[in-house]
Amino acid sequence: MNGAVACSEASEPIREELIARRMVNENNLRDRLETARAGGDFPSDEDPADWARYVVSIGLGMAVRAASGASREELQRVVDVALRGWPTLPR
Repeated sequence: MNGAVACSEASEPIREELIARRMVNENNLRDRLETARAGGDFPSDEDPADWARYVVSIGLGMAVRAASGASREELQRVVDVALRGWPTLPR
C-alpha cells in the first residue's frame, strides 16, 4: 500500500485503485458504526467517520509493521493499546 501510494506517475491507476479500495472499507466501517450509534450500541457523542478513519489507520500501520517483521505478540499489543481508547457507553 505504501509503495503504491508513493509510486511514480506511470503507476497512478494502481495508486488510485488502492486508495479507492481503502475508502470503500473505511466507508463500510463508518456506515456500520452509524448503524450501531442509531441502535444505541455506540456513543451518540462520537463521530463514526472519525472512528472509522482511526481504525483503518491503525490497521494500515499494523500491516506495515507486520510486513517489516513484527511478531503476532507485538501486533496484539498494538490492538490492546488501540482498544483502550475505544469509546464506551455510559453505564
